[in-house]
Amino acid sequence: NGDGVKDTTVVSAQFNGVVNWTVDFKNSSDQTVRTLTGNGSSLSQAWNGWDDSNTLVPEGTYTYMINIADPVTRAAAGPVTGTVRVDVTYPAVSITAPLENAVLIGESVDVLGTASDSDLGSYSLSYGAGSQPTSFTTILTQNTSVSSGLLGVWSEIYKIANGLHTLRLIAEDNAGNKSVFDRHITFDNIQITNISRTPIQINPVAGETVSLSYTLDR
Repeated sequence: NGDGVKDTTVVSAQFNGVVNWTVDFKNSSDQTVRTLTGNGSSLSQAWNGWDDSNTLVPEGTYTYMINIADPVTRAAAGPVTGTVRVDVTYPAVSITAPLENAVLIGESVDVLGTASDSDLGSYSLSYGAGSQPTSFTTILTQNTSVSSGLLGVWSEIYKIANGLHTLRLIAEDNAGNKSVFDRHITFDNIQITNISRTPIQINPVAGETVSLSYTLDR
């Protein structure tokens, strides 16, 4: 799809001598969409998913066929075949819960939504501070498609600093197509910090007491 990720496949072969070779790529209807030719004792040719008319072929599984012939006698060997899949469809991604601009409190939150593709590689949930984070912390990574279901449980959210954060869902398929979905949420947990006590040892019989101090962040 021209995004620079897995945009080509390379067909390679070794021969027992110098030959004239041809590589044909055929669609599911057995029609040849692209032909590559050359000669030598080996081949290593890239195909970018475009046909002989310089048009991107439709998504699907294509068969490549290697034929060779002796350049002098024209004697031919039996063809060798294989398959390659062209995939230009991006994974479907969405987060339905928590909602946009939701305020989160407590120990954990269920993240619901969709991360789906017929050839999914993996999806991940991560978070970062602010509306446009410069870095993200991974929450989890999974390799099974989810459609309108539980993407994962975000645990120990009480440890995250209060304020605006971005929850990010990324899904990538095995062809390198990647989709991103962001959800903005705000943490508003009661946090007790800077706890101290003075003194650290007392004698209650003598009527001694201890003073506790802390900072309450809401």
